[in-house]
Amino acid sequence: MWPRTCAGRFAEDLSALFDVGFMLGQALMERVLPLLDGPAVSYGKGAIVGVDGDLGHGHALLHPKLGKAMRDPIGGGQALIPSAAKVGAAAARRWTSRSDTRATRGRSITSTR
Repeated sequence: MWPRTCAGRFAEDLSALFDVGFMLGQALMERVLPLLDGPAVSYGKGAIVGVDGDLGHGHALLHPKLGKAMRDPIGGGQALIPSAAKVGAAAARRWTSRSDTRATRGRSITSTR
């Protein structure tokens, strides 16, 4: 469970979420990389913000530190990591493009679940 530092209130300074995003990226990569059958060829990141949050909270988790946490374990990367965020109602689920998964032979990494 990740801290809900800004849930239910307006916060002008979202920098606390930057570090949470970095920790989330590290935890994600530790769990996902061992599941791949080869090197990652495509990856992205996304956030679903709950009804007590703000879209800016999701973007603060995704930028600017989550990408570094994703790139470090795979030895870097020069391309931008595409991202998306949305506000979702209770029980909202992730979204994935079917063509993305087929194009990478099922080896894509996503940061939402």
